Amino acid sequence: MRNIPAFIVIAVAFASLPTSAHDLAAQKQAMLADTRQETVALGGNRFLIFSGSKAAYQYVYSIDLVEITGGAPQYDPLFIQEYNPATGKISLSSGVAFEATSYHFDTVSKTLNYTSIDAGNGPRLAYSYQLSGDTLVLEQVLAQAQTKDNPPITVFDAHAKKN
Repeated sequence: MRNIPAFIVIAVAFASLPTSAHDLAAQKQAMLADTRQETVALGGNRFLIFSGSKAAYQYVYSIDLVEITGGAPQYDPLFIQEYNPATGKISLSSGVAFEATSYHFDTVSKTLNYTSIDAGNGPRLAYSYQLSGDTLVLEQVLAQAQTKDNPPITVFDAHAKKN
């Protein structure tokens, strides 16, 4: 009797396998369509690797910092200043992950820009970062209501003069 649960698990696993090479190719194509990856050369044998997986309405990206040393890739820590819209505060965290409809990393200025949309009716947030060594330093956050004809407003600006 103890083997019945294992047998059921094995039977279900086999039943869920593709039945033909065409089905397997279609599954692989669907998975690849929902995945994005980009490698950006920073110079000095350093690279950023962006990996994204499709979520409900945008992609979830992670970024790794890789350095080639002696011909072998080595993952280095990468840090990011995260902005909390609820408190307006910034915190430093290791490991970079963000949700975005799109992103752009400019290799000349070493800036990362991405736009994230709230799942509900919250604002669309546009983030701008400057890569400094191993840290993505927050430069600016813009918010824009998702309804028509609302201009974006600056909710954070690292260079704004404080009164």
